[in-house]
Amino acid sequence: MGLASPDQTVWWKVDLGGVYNIYSVNILFQNYNGYERRQQGRFAGFSIYVSTNGTKDDSSLCYKDGPKLPALNFSTPCLTSGRYVIFYNERLHDIEYPEGYELYTIYTELCEVTVHECVGGWYGLDCKQQCSGHCKDNSVCNYVTGQCEKGCAAGWRGTLCEKVCEDGTYGYNCVHNCSGNCLNDSPCNRQTGHCEGGCKPGYTNALCNERT
Repeated sequence: MGLASPDQTVWWKVDLGGVYNIYSVNILFQNYNGYERRQQGRFAGFSIYVSTNGTKDDSSLCYKDGPKLPALNFSTPCLTSGRYVIFYNERLHDIEYPEGYELYTIYTELCEVTVHECVGGWYGLDCKQQCSGHCKDNSVCNYVTGQCEKGCAAGWRGTLCEKVCEDGTYGYNCVHNCSGNCLNDSPCNRQTGHCEGGCKPGYTNALCNERT
């Protein structure tokens, strides 16, 4: 891929074959002994897009290079979901480019492009943080924020569903109060509200909220 003069564009696109939870993109640019700065100037100013339909627009922009010259072994976080990864660069007339940008006889040589994804149950930069495991319906958390998009499983609360219901409360979001009639004043089950050890004398049913 080459740009012979200003007012030229170049692009490269890969189809991942499905929508993935991407967290970073690595590009290895071609280098030649003694010509590292020239190569950096050729690649400078590029953009990376990630989209589900193969088109590039403002909403799919993952990274925009500049004004410093890029590393020839380049990596950037790219926390988004998509099927297509697009590399794009340009040299246009009437544009004043930063110092060091090559403007003529520009060849874009991509040796290797590596796209990393987060697998279910992990989130955050480099996918190094593990979801709480307490999302509703055994769903996985959001791979960017770690939050449970369906809410917390019964018995759990907190932004990441990492906090157990306090004694005396139970259910989804811990909004229900135990009956207070469990045997020996033991707390009820945080998921169901049941008194698993039985009821105080004078009370019956699983919740111990009915007088005998």
